[in-house]
Amino acid sequence: MAMESKSNKAVWSRTREAIDFLHQCQDVEKIKSELVELGDFLKALTPSKKTHYHMLDEWGTPIYDSIRSKLDECGFVNGDREANSKKPEVMLWWSIYGMISVIVWSPNLYAPGVDHHKASAHSRNEALIAELEIIIKS
Repeated sequence: MAMESKSNKAVWSRTREAIDFLHQCQDVEKIKSELVELGDFLKALTPSKKTHYHMLDEWGTPIYDSIRSKLDECGFVNGDREANSKKPEVMLWWSIYGMISVIVWSPNLYAPGVDHHKASAHSRNEALIAELEIIIKS
């Protein structure tokens, strides 16, 4: 289960960015529903609890694939920054896509006894779930 964000923690800048894009979307409730589905998908994963980069690709690849399909549905055009920036749904999913590689900086990452960049796929998954829950509750 993902750790709840503690009230004394500031919202991570990546999460704040996603929240801002979410509230610009045409159908916020539909997008929140899709974010819940992504959260459920993450909760169903069984990522490695070993540290030091163990099985990170096996964890990240299906998540990237899932988000990439949402980007395609929203009309993402690879390399067209101007067109994409006019589509808040694209920008929301793009911001979440970008979170995966930097989730080690999330204030919700819990990786005791190891440097944050060596956190397990499991710890990263839990942090990503926590960030999604913050976005959904916004």
